[in-house]
Amino acid sequence: MSRCAGYLAGLHSCVHPRTGLTALGAPPDFPSFAAAYDAVRGVDARELEAFEAELRRERGWRFAYGSRDVSVLDDVAAGVRGLLFNARPSLVQSSIRLDGAGRPAAPPAPPPLRGDLGTAAGGLALVAPLWRMSRRGGEPRRACVLGGGGCGVPALLRARFCGAVDVVEPAGEVRAVARDFFGVGDALDVVGGCGAAFLRGAAAPGAFDVVVVDAEDGGAAPPPVFASPAFLRDLATAAPAVVGANVLGCADAYAAALAAALPATYGLYECAAPVGASQALLFAVDEARSGPVAAADVAAELAATGAALELVDGADAWLRGFRRR
Repeated sequence: MSRCAGYLAGLHSCVHPRTGLTALGAPPDFPSFAAAYDAVRGVDARELEAFEAELRRERGWRFAYGSRDVSVLDDVAAGVRGLLFNARPSLVQSSIRLDGAGRPAAPPAPPPLRGDLGTAAGGLALVAPLWRMSRRGGEPRRACVLGGGGCGVPALLRARFCGAVDVVEPAGEVRAVARDFFGVGDALDVVGGCGAAFLRGAAAPGAFDVVVVDAEDGGAAPPPVFASPAFLRDLATAAPAVVGANVLGCADAYAAALAAALPATYGLYECAAPVGASQALLFAVDEARSGPVAAADVAAELAATGAALELVDGADAWLRGFRRR
């Protein structure tokens, strides 16, 4: 089966909730992704090859990998690789930059914010300057990322910020793709299973300097399990200096849940995605030593450490929308 089959099925079946149209700008041809995939499997292989050739010609995209559920696409001209879940092909799950030979850049570079395969999730690397501003002292020892995907952000944090990064990614195929196509090596400890269960098993005061919640399930981010009272109690027990969360849709409910669970010394901050998506990043910062944080303070920290270009693409754009809740 052609590598593009799953992606093409998603284009014909994924419906935008506002317009009711597919990614092709037309009413859906099929009642579900599964039905669309079954239909694509019956298409002549030459037609699928022609679609891949058109994608290369018209958009400069090339399939590095493709299965029923997952696609890895390279924007050759931009030097960017993206991970997509085919049932929602317009949502880039992870992206990384490539070197001149088409391999994952080493050391990792910030995921691009804009472009066809860009992702606003790269802004989660702002946990690094926020941690340093919390003034807990020393160097960050351990971070935890719940929802690894292609591990673009976890790899960046490991290379540029933290001594050890634990990553939980429940999908076995995605873990394999991260290893084989996104350059994830032994420096990251990527495990399967439930992120909430992982945190519960590891939660102890000071267990993590930073916790990042970057999980999505069926369009919900974070998924309900990461908003549950049990998870939030475990998060409060771990008492990281900074929590970062990728939120799709209204951030008010998750912000309220974090505020209720964490000690009163934590302040909540929000950045709206500067690319017009219905996405926001939430940060909870232990202000016991730092006091309230302003966007100018974060920019100054990035400049002082020389980390602005190493950690976050479009840092200025993110910080224009950075506010205390």
